[in-house]
Amino acid sequence: GDLSQQAKIRQHNEIGLLATAFNFMTGQLRDLINSLEDRVAARTQRLETAASLSEHLTRILNLDTLLAEVVNQIKGSFGYYHAHIYLLDESRQKLVVAAGTGEAGAAMKAQGHNIALDAPTSLVARAARTGSIVRVDNVREAEDWLPNPLLPNTYSEMAVPIVLDGEVVGILDVQQDKIAGLDEGDAGLLRNLANSIAVAIRNARLFEEVETALVETQAAQARYLAQSWEKVRHTSMGKQHHYARPEAPTLDEKVVTMARQQALIQSQPAIISINGDQQQNLSIQEHVAKTESQLLSVTAQSVVAPINLRDQIIGTVQLHPVSHDQRWSEEDLAIIEAVVGQIAQTAENLRLFDETRERAARDRLIRQVSDKFRRAPDLESLMKLGVEELSRLLGPHRTFIRLGSEAELETSPTGTVKSGQETAT
Repeated sequence: GDLSQQAKIRQHNEIGLLATAFNFMTGQLRDLINSLEDRVAARTQRLETAASLSEHLTRILNLDTLLAEVVNQIKGSFGYYHAHIYLLDESRQKLVVAAGTGEAGAAMKAQGHNIALDAPTSLVARAARTGSIVRVDNVREAEDWLPNPLLPNTYSEMAVPIVLDGEVVGILDVQQDKIAGLDEGDAGLLRNLANSIAVAIRNARLFEEVETALVETQAAQARYLAQSWEKVRHTSMGKQHHYARPEAPTLDEKVVTMARQQALIQSQPAIISINGDQQQNLSIQEHVAKTESQLLSVTAQSVVAPINLRDQIIGTVQLHPVSHDQRWSEEDLAIIEAVVGQIAQTAENLRLFDETRERAARDRLIRQVSDKFRRAPDLESLMKLGVEELSRLLGPHRTFIRLGSEAELETSPTGTVKSGQETAT
């Protein structure tokens, strides 16, 4: 019906009293319906905000950034006096502040503020122990409330467990500056947010683990690459190769050494000027801008470049001009960079091929020796085969194989055998 209609009061008798009561009742009903609609609209808005916040949180993969964003968004979006998050430490004995709003939150995090899980006076600790939401309408009357001097205006508080895979990993704690400032609607809202926070924490931790594993893998690969190319340096592949035109003048070894040192500190092909003991790096613009007379008055410009393989320098390249007036263009440098890149990749492919071939040859040799061992008719023959094969493969001056208990091997001198056996070449 139309609750805006009012009964007209023309008489002050029983009919008039009934009309007055009817108008009062319709007014109350109208206010109740309007208030209910406002509450439904506000609740809908809060749920939409919570859903949007939850979706936003799943995209943040840095744990510190995630938690800071959570508490600030919760406080700002829902008008709480304060919000912060505690996380259980690795020993699961303490709840440590991981993020908090405002100056109070920043101060608690900087101080490493924490609460023991078995603390008798802490709503946060009680929520973590029980795994249930703890809500107090007036904290000043709660026996197990732990006051915080940084938050003097707290009157009501709600601690919501953050549960991941059936275990409490932290607490979302919100506070209001009025008595009974938190209700069941807040409990449902914060429970949903705590579930989203748990998923976001797991994603952030998994991402951190993957990143750590990736860094460790890259470091191991870099060490392997460096060690492999260190071995190559002592082979023919690691020696210096050069080409000179028939009419080219002899190049001073000091110039070659300086150029190589310059190449090692570059990240890409660079033009350098070396004049006796002096050296100067030039950008391509500075090089092109020099006049012909200026070029003739200094030592010729050279190009140096590192041979870079996955952030590891495995060699250098030098190009020295035929005459002082030769200029290097940007296109020249681009060609040099492309060629050097191909050299690096092809050199690595050749190294891997040689390494694979050596490993295959070693495995084949081990199989051959193992076949001989398996054909040995007795222990003495096996030991004899062992010293012969080791001597043949490695060429040592003397080879010993001894069998026996650990005590006998430690105490018996060479050449004296008790229950063990010894064979030597």
